[in-house]
Amino acid sequence: MPAELPSTYLLYVSMSANLHGEWEAYQKLDQLGDPWATLNELVDFEAFRDILEDCWRPAEVEPTKGGRPPYDAVLMFKLLLVGRKCGLSDEKLEVLALDSLRVMRFLGVAMGDAIPDRATIARYRSQLDENTMRESFEAFNDQLANRS
Repeated sequence: MPAELPSTYLLYVSMSANLHGEWEAYQKLDQLGDPWATLNELVDFEAFRDILEDCWRPAEVEPTKGGRPPYDAVLMFKLLLVGRKCGLSDEKLEVLALDSLRVMRFLGVAMGDAIPDRATIARYRSQLDENTMRESFEAFNDQLANRS
């Protein structure tokens, strides 16, 4: 009877297969055309970082109080953008972010990474004042118009 394989080896093999499968899925999506990946190429999302961080800074957890660190401002903006473009509720947006390889790649997250839940999405949306939201989406639309 063959010796038992160590569980760390089995975990490694499983993770390697998952990563390879994820890579193959992204390759197929590229062949089929991925509008979210194209959007990432057309728009400089880092250009929004300062205005978004200024708006969301009060919501951040103070280091002395502990708790989970805040989500990245650009990730949250992209998430809100997906919800707006697809007309999704916060609940459906959370599911899409967990379920869609295209959206995960657009957000810059991988399977197993932490994804904001519906309450977090709602909190960030409520803290983004109307002027900042309008300014951010207008700047996004301007970038898109100038680069496409």
